[in-house]
Amino acid sequence: LAFIEWLGQHALGQSRVLLLGTYRSEEMEDALASALSAHPDASLRLARLSEGSIEHMVAGMLGIAQAPERFVASLARASEGNPFFVAEYLRAAIMEAVATYHRPLVLMLQATPAAEQHLEEAKAMAVELTFEAFADRCYDDDGSLLSRRRPGAVHTRERLLEQVRQLQAEGSVTTVNGHRLALRADSLCVHGDNPEGVEAIKDIRALVDRG
Repeated sequence: LAFIEWLGQHALGQSRVLLLGTYRSEEMEDALASALSAHPDASLRLARLSEGSIEHMVAGMLGIAQAPERFVASLARASEGNPFFVAEYLRAAIMEAVATYHRPLVLMLQATPAAEQHLEEAKAMAVELTFEAFADRCYDDDGSLLSRRRPGAVHTRERLLEQVRQLQAEGSVTTVNGHRLALRADSLCVHGDNPEGVEAIKDIRALVDRG
């Protein structure tokens, strides 16, 4: 809040700026409460996720048609409907399942900037991780895959090979807005169970083998 006040007094002048912030209502400080009370129309309260919303979220993350009802109910209770906690508890539950399986398994996660955090979580459970990056998909600036609804979400063959070359040489990708994003990649995913996808994999294999 102090920084925002400083901007208004010294940096912005007559410029019009939209500021969007998030906060937890149970952790609101007096200064924030005072600022919000002065502008009641500038605040939007987001309700916690329902079990139905959590089921949809979990099914999407696991790539299944419908998530188990009891599992969803357990996640709903533990997370109290907070979407960030849902993702954390889901990852922890999967790691625990892998850790307690009757034979050793390697857990594959999507390569994101949070890899070090995930490695620490896995280490605490003695789980081995491997990270998968996408050869043929464009990345957004936050490390997520660019929505397929946006232009350039799926790479051309030439851009695909450029991304693989960059991952191999620098351990990074170039995002949709031209930023360099460090990614730890142990495996590569190529979409499309078709001849074009197979040919792309052959080109990737040749590129990787050349070093």
